[in-house]
Amino acid sequence: MRRQLLLLAGLAARVMAQPDPSELLLRVREDVLRTVDRLPRYMCTQTIDRTQYEPDRIVSVNDCEELALSRGTRWTLLPVVADRLRLDVGVAARNEIYSWVGENQFGNRSLFDIVTEGSSSTGHFQGFLDLVFRSDKAIFSYAGETTEGGRKLMEYRYRVPLEASHYTFRSGGQPVTTAYEGTVLADPETAELVRLTVRTSHIASETGACEAETTMNYRRFRLNGSDFLLPWETRLHIQDMNGMETENRTVYAACHEFLGESTVKFEAPPDAAGQRATPAQNAAAPRAEAAIPAGLRFDVALVEDIRVATAAAGDTAKAVLTTDLRDRAKKVLVPKDTPVLCRIVGLKRYYRGKYSGAPGTLVPVQLVELLLRLESFALPGGNRPVFAKRERSAPNALPRRPGALQGRPVELGPLNAMERNLWFARFPRVGDDFVIRSGLASEWVTVVE
Repeated sequence: MRRQLLLLAGLAARVMAQPDPSELLLRVREDVLRTVDRLPRYMCTQTIDRTQYEPDRIVSVNDCEELALSRGTRWTLLPVVADRLRLDVGVAARNEIYSWVGENQFGNRSLFDIVTEGSSSTGHFQGFLDLVFRSDKAIFSYAGETTEGGRKLMEYRYRVPLEASHYTFRSGGQPVTTAYEGTVLADPETAELVRLTVRTSHIASETGACEAETTMNYRRFRLNGSDFLLPWETRLHIQDMNGMETENRTVYAACHEFLGESTVKFEAPPDAAGQRATPAQNAAAPRAEAAIPAGLRFDVALVEDIRVATAAAGDTAKAVLTTDLRDRAKKVLVPKDTPVLCRIVGLKRYYRGKYSGAPGTLVPVQLVELLLRLESFALPGGNRPVFAKRERSAPNALPRRPGALQGRPVELGPLNAMERNLWFARFPRVGDDFVIRSGLASEWVTVVE
């Protein structure tokens, strides 16, 4: 009898210690919105690892429900292509703005202005928190307790119908508004948000997608003497109607507030205020150097290795001039051995590709593609912008026989690699541990600014 009383007393104590689910959720909302409403201007560096998977055979289903039932039974998903991006994200005036890592200057650019290919997402700092906990009036239910890493958490589920939603999803064309649902994990001791998931439901068929799920893990960061709730890791998973899936993992580091003496600049769009520079401002502006004439040749070579396992689009790469840049009178405009600042704008790893002989069949590829952008010459008086295009040897002008191609064709690369200042290189039969060695060289010719 005594043992039964002790057991009942213990159960009662645990029940009394358990916070009321409604009260905890209200405290979580209060903490989240307090962070959202008082965030200072700050920036973080984010590294995004992206992998695209495709089915090992052609997928033919009638709808997303059939796709979900067939996944993992009628085909196998295989990794096809992967890449890594490194950017700085700044948060100011309730907006997220982006630049390549280390540029130290934000223009009026969104993530989608910089990352024009592949899947990406925004809103992890404020947007999703505002939607779920304030704007869209989500309908919540309590799902019980769970334990992660020895930590007891309380789980909630929520849903937002289409008519109340402000969540937009874009796939190719115009963004579409979609209903969504998800979960909230909260710490009952601190009333802090630990994890928020947002999963779309019933995406419009014209997007070609069935589901997009974003998972955001949060913790407290200290900025200028105060604590703020910020993401430390986010994941994005997208499933398309054709069976293709993409996985993004983003981690955040070096988050800090912009202070008055910071060298980082937030720039307004050129005509945002509809104002022109005054004569006094124009007079105070430094005089620009004379433009480098078009049609001048120069050669460039890397002077440091690029390690595929750790490098990312957004990182800088060091190179030098291996020839003098001379004008037509043979005057040296930029001397040999001048450092050339380059930036990686694409570094993709291809694991498998489509086999033309058997539609839907994937075959091993193991290929690395590098896309660099020449940015400036590092001269003693300061950096000088580069305006140039790759120079490639022309094919033999004499055909070997009537109707034949004129000599060996010259490889040009993909269309997006033919623009000004872009340097494309392909490395077949290599893996993730491949190192692009210093000494990789290219020939250039200047163009009009």
